[in-house]
Amino acid sequence: KDLPLPTLIMVGTANFFTNFWWILLLIGGVGIYFLVQYLKTEPGIKAKDTLKLNIPLFKGMFRKLYMARFTRTGQTLLSTGVPMLDMLKITADAVNNVVIKQSIHRAADKVKGGKALSAAVKNEDYFLVMVPQMIKIGEQSGKIDEMMGKTAQVYENELDEEIRAISTAIEPILMVFLALVAALMVGAILFPIYSLVNNIHI
Repeated sequence: KDLPLPTLIMVGTANFFTNFWWILLLIGGVGIYFLVQYLKTEPGIKAKDTLKLNIPLFKGMFRKLYMARFTRTGQTLLSTGVPMLDMLKITADAVNNVVIKQSIHRAADKVKGGKALSAAVKNEDYFLVMVPQMIKIGEQSGKIDEMMGKTAQVYENELDEEIRAISTAIEPILMVFLALVAALMVGAILFPIYSLVNNIHI
């Protein structure tokens, strides 16, 4: 009698990996090599950084991370007397994301043209709403550095909470996944034995 479908799939998969493992290893190695090389190029870096800002589930965390870096670095520099344009130039490199870096450079050009920093970053992509709002309060009170520091603290606290929540959620999800895989494997092994026993009894 033919083996059950789950068993056939498991046996077929095992045979495939046994006979063609070297092809998979070769394809995987070549693919990884070219991916790594691509990610070193300017288009590759931009694609990677754009993905971080748009990937489902994690895009919010990445955006908060970059806003925290921008505001924390800006607060530190302004509080030590670094001029606004120099601060923007330094923070553009500090965020470590070329897409955000380009946004900061555009904002710097607007500031150079006479715009306030809050207005310059307000409509820039990926700048979270609270950033220009808090900077505007700082401009009105003469304490931009202090407001940027408070903004950074908010995002840093939110990031810590989200990372803890994800870490807590991953463990049960992983356990359920492993349990399902184990159940499928056990079922694929035991089902043909059960069928054989039934046939013998018949």
